[in-house]
Amino acid sequence: MATLITGVLGLSILFAFLIGLAFSIGSVPFSIIVAIVLTCAFADFLQTILRDRARRNG
Repeated sequence: MATLITGVLGLSILFAFLIGLAFSIGSVPFSIIVAIVLTCAFADFLQTILRDRARRNG
């Protein structure tokens, strides 16, 4: 449960910071990089949550 709470908190802070930075810079290539980084961070979060659930249940 702690992983879920800290992951959601960390991701929300990361999303807010990077999206705000992308809007303030206004460059299309930078926005694409931000989108890729946020997608990778979200995928890693999901993998971590699923791995923790598998360990708990298995």
